[in-house]
Amino acid sequence: NHLTIQQIYRYPNSMVKVHGHYYWDVLYLYREIKKIMSICAKQYTDHLDGLGIDNWAVDFGLLDKNGELLGFPYAYRDPKNNNMFEEGFRRMPRRKIYQITGIQFLPFNTSFQMLALRLMNSAALDSAAIFLFMADIFNYFLTGIKKAEFSVASGSQLYDNNKYQWSKDIFDSFEIPFTIAPEVIDPGTVIGELLNDVKDETGIKSAKIIAPLTHDTGSAIFAVPMVGKDWACCSSGTWSVMGSIEKRPIITEQSYLYNFTQHIENAPIN
Repeated sequence: NHLTIQQIYRYPNSMVKVHGHYYWDVLYLYREIKKIMSICAKQYTDHLDGLGIDNWAVDFGLLDKNGELLGFPYAYRDPKNNNMFEEGFRRMPRRKIYQITGIQFLPFNTSFQMLALRLMNSAALDSAAIFLFMADIFNYFLTGIKKAEFSVASGSQLYDNNKYQWSKDIFDSFEIPFTIAPEVIDPGTVIGELLNDVKDETGIKSAKIIAPLTHDTGSAIFAVPMVGKDWACCSSGTWSVMGSIEKRPIITEQSYLYNFTQHIENAPIN
């Protein structure tokens, strides 16, 4: 028995700059995802046992009560995220944020992006009924179901990685409506079946949409063959992340002082 992997299509992705801000063209990306599915249906099979999407962390889109996307999602390198630390730590002490989340402090963390929107008096944030991370947006487009996968939620710095739930304290401190927090699902969850209109457009007759570790680093690390205890791994893409796999999050004074982070894949192992 062996696993065979074959690449059938690639497409570029880059941020789009408009009036000094950087966005993701989610409709282009969605069109390319459907193109992959069409190629698969024509050249390989029109019945998929499972379809999963992963991508980068932290970025998100806002949807209104009708499920409509409220504009293009900001990209994590957008300048609105600069200089958010001072305001964020005024609202909640740095140490307390880390004690709740165990997430390192980066200006583009979801928490600080949300705070930036609040300080911009964002009409989209005020009108939002829910937010979804990038991979979750595409899962919603494909299934009509709005959920957030655990690995990317846990890295948002809005999630309590001790209690395994959204942190209402952080939401309230940053003036983010707690009502927009989506339900969090475990990796490996079957989200739903492909919508009929997507089946008609792509030629795929059946496909279960399954949430992998939607945070790409999480998926990469999960594939590492762990042997023994004394080992570490490095995931290299747009940057390099080095670490090890532990049974539980390490949220300690020492990890805080060294600004270590957690890429949490699932609930802790007993």
